[in-house]
Amino acid sequence: MQTHSRLMSTYQEYAKWGWPCFPIAGPAYAKDKEDYKTWKAPLVNWSEFQTRLPTATEISGWEKRWPLAWIGCTTGPFSNLFVIDIDGEDGVKSLAALAIPLPITKIAKTQRGHHYFFKWNPKLEGYVTTKSKVRPGIDVRGRGGLVVLPSPQSKRSWVCEEFCAELPEPWYAVLSKDDALPKNWQAKAIAELSSGNRHDTFVQLISSCFRAGWPIESVMAILRPFAVECKLDENLEALILDIQNRYFPVQIDTEKVRFKEMQERTRELTARLSGKEPTKTRLDLLDLYDDAAVLWVKDSIPWQDSQAAYLALQLIS
Repeated sequence: MQTHSRLMSTYQEYAKWGWPCFPIAGPAYAKDKEDYKTWKAPLVNWSEFQTRLPTATEISGWEKRWPLAWIGCTTGPFSNLFVIDIDGEDGVKSLAALAIPLPITKIAKTQRGHHYFFKWNPKLEGYVTTKSKVRPGIDVRGRGGLVVLPSPQSKRSWVCEEFCAELPEPWYAVLSKDDALPKNWQAKAIAELSSGNRHDTFVQLISSCFRAGWPIESVMAILRPFAVECKLDENLEALILDIQNRYFPVQIDTEKVRFKEMQERTRELTARLSGKEPTKTRLDLLDLYDDAAVLWVKDSIPWQDSQAAYLALQLIS
């Protein structure tokens, strides 16, 4: 009950700040507990919280259904937030290279770095404000974005609880203007949607968002209200994924894929060995297998042709 009440009070505190919050999967509710990216997935349709706060009934329901959830918040004009994410050693080096002093502002410690929170300025409307890697290790989150906030289960914490400061003027030069969406793109989109050219308009909007460097979850969130209005929401995700795969393919981390495959095969092997006698020969083979499996991750041959697979067969024979 103590965790529940702490989670509820955290939701309520952020609501008092005017921050539209919602539950985030965290490791407890992630689809893939070994993939950290899935830990940051929203558990609800968060696009509507770009324009409204959650109700007390919604918060109570979330707290009961997902008591171990993390808490996320939309960024942009409604929440009055613009966030700079400094991630890892690359982010620290990039920040130092920019040589732009950061004012005293609200700062949260993350898994690998820090989030710096600033007031949303109407001037930001002319820039791409949600984009990954504006510099190595530096992401920004504004319109159409979200961030994970400190909460009882997230192991994130506030390291500076001052009020959000104004974004320093030199940071505008770091943001991109050239690939931004037109200032009146929403009005134009609604006009074109009402004229019946719905599919083509969505294709253009999705492509513009990807060219602006928006992550796919932000593209879905910003366009879903239009899709619901036009009764195209059931096809929106498939359309976005199709356009991304055709014209904006994501670079696959082959080493990460092979690492996960190695882990899965090792788990299967361990399960099959659970009933076998741990002889010295078998333990020696297992040591050799562990080394070969780690080497295979960086190799290019199929698993069945690897030394690790050969040793696995010897172990279970």
